[in-house]
Amino acid sequence: MSIVTDNIKTDSYLSKDGTREYGRCTAWVNFNGTGVPTIRDSLNVASITDVGVGQYTINFSQPMVNTNYVTSFGSG
Repeated sequence: MSIVTDNIKTDSYLSKDGTREYGRCTAWVNFNGTGVPTIRDSLNVASITDVGVGQYTINFSQPMVNTNYVTSFGSG
């Protein structure tokens, strides 16, 4: 499946520190979870720690600006 667009528009505004926009993803990671976890690509993720079978700790490069956020996971 492919999504192609010339323009993506969101209704968002900058955070209090003026660096991030609300309404946009502030962290994501794509990694290989077989053996030693290896980051393939990411945004705002410093590292991954394997803490057990199918369990990982994701370490952010920059903290979230507040405690109002949601996580979403998927695999394929």
